[in-house]
Amino acid sequence: MKQTGLVQNNIYALSSGAGKAGVAVVRLSGFDVPQIMSMIGQDNLVPRQAKLALLIDPKTGEDVDSCLLLYFPAPYSFTGEHVVEFHTHGSKAVLEHLFKILAETGLCRMAEAGEFSRRAFQNDKLDLTRVEAIAAILDSETLAQKRQALRQLGGSAAQAFGKIRSELLGAIALLEATIDFSEEDIPDDLMDKIFVQIAEVRDYIAVQLSNFGRSAKLNDGFNVAIIGAPNVGKSSLMNLLVQSDVAIVSDEAGTTRDIIRARLDIDGYMVNLLDSAGLRETDNLVEAEGVRRAQELIEQADLVLALYVDENSFEALNGLDLHDSILIRNKSDVLIKTDLQSDIEISVKHGKNVDSVLEQISEYLNAYFDQVENDIVTRERHRILLNEAHENLILFLENRNLPEEIAAEYLRRAINEVGKITGHVDVEEILGEIFSGFCIGK
Repeated sequence: MKQTGLVQNNIYALSSGAGKAGVAVVRLSGFDVPQIMSMIGQDNLVPRQAKLALLIDPKTGEDVDSCLLLYFPAPYSFTGEHVVEFHTHGSKAVLEHLFKILAETGLCRMAEAGEFSRRAFQNDKLDLTRVEAIAAILDSETLAQKRQALRQLGGSAAQAFGKIRSELLGAIALLEATIDFSEEDIPDDLMDKIFVQIAEVRDYIAVQLSNFGRSAKLNDGFNVAIIGAPNVGKSSLMNLLVQSDVAIVSDEAGTTRDIIRARLDIDGYMVNLLDSAGLRETDNLVEAEGVRRAQELIEQADLVLALYVDENSFEALNGLDLHDSILIRNKSDVLIKTDLQSDIEISVKHGKNVDSVLEQISEYLNAYFDQVENDIVTRERHRILLNEAHENLILFLENRNLPEEIAAEYLRRAINEVGKITGHVDVEEILGEIFSGFCIGK
């Protein structure tokens, strides 16, 4: 790699969380790092060996801080450049003084958001799926989100996309052989083998595309709607599940008129809990709009908690498509005779059997996300590019009688789209979007 010694080639930033802390980690990266460290009085750093050092301001002679230094020489570092980590006390005054002496060397500047990870990509230390995995780890709120991000960081997605690309490259190599060599040198069944190979790749991509919704819900949340007639305890159940008064509770019918949303973590999965207006006929225009939205919500929900108390409130559920639902009878502490069936009987007022609701939601979540570890399409960017590749493979298979030169172009386009996912082809136009979501220091 070219070592220019220009200021923009050396960057520093706080890599740990901002604010008061026991330890703060500042990262310095670039090909002039050894020179910069020498300028602040820290020569002869031993690679990958912690050194206790007293940092001193070269201009004033004032102590900056007592800290640990870790040196990672290129190319064996996160960015592929020389890297030093300063493990200082997490004080605003210490960090400001450290940044001051680094800037005064004249050889480095504050890093931009995501610049360390961008350099890791540009220096072939990470592909784009691993870069995105770092961002996903930082954004993760649940164990399931973190597990998915760690799988991707470990290379599961990169390997799968790499295999797709390799299969397509192998197929186009065979196809181009039919163009470059005479017919007598080519096996009669070669084209058949190519089409079988491409069909298998097409089918694998189709499965991955169909599973994208599952991965999206892992990140955005699994939608659980609470529906039922007015005054069956929907808002009370929501407040009890999220352990917070997010919904207004009243004996007056029609209190909830809009969709109320709350997020909670159930068994490591993000759940969007949605409370809706009571299902009933009404002349009130605002309440009627709330009822309409509640009926729409049922269609969009991944799971429905359908509440009722007696025969009258059960009638509000008639005619609804409750294909994925848990039928819950509330107010089980009140002796109301009914022959109607239910999956769970609860008493929101006394908190009776509410744990069973969480357990059944958890069962649905674990069943729905059972195979999520096999999903490789975890971002909309992946889906768009892989869908483009899929469409080109379909065109290739549907136009078998085209000349080989034209057919090969469909494969080239598919290979190009898959390559954009990992960054094996020119992706400069999308780098800004990917790295803009990073914090400074990553």
